[in-house]
Amino acid sequence: NESGRKGIIIFYKMREHFGKLTDAQLGALIRALLEYSESAVIPEIDDPKVDMLFSVMKQYDDDDRKRYEKIVETKREAGKRGAEKRWGMAL
Repeated sequence: NESGRKGIIIFYKMREHFGKLTDAQLGALIRALLEYSESAVIPEIDDPKVDMLFSVMKQYDDDDRKRYEKIVETKREAGKRGAEKRWGMAL
């Protein structure tokens, strides 16, 4: 996984939507989300219900990816400032 994130977030508020899917559809959705979250490649989804819910969950994943990247960058910059302060050198 290129992003460094360890997984996907599934919100409790999605439970009602998940309940409208069959077990097979829910499995297909979870597999599609894992694939997208890990590789950022949008999988081909044949089922319209799964595709619709995937597009909603994809947005959550995209938002989480942006938030994670911002945190990583903030920590990276803080580390650089700390090294400069401690060792007197720029990284």
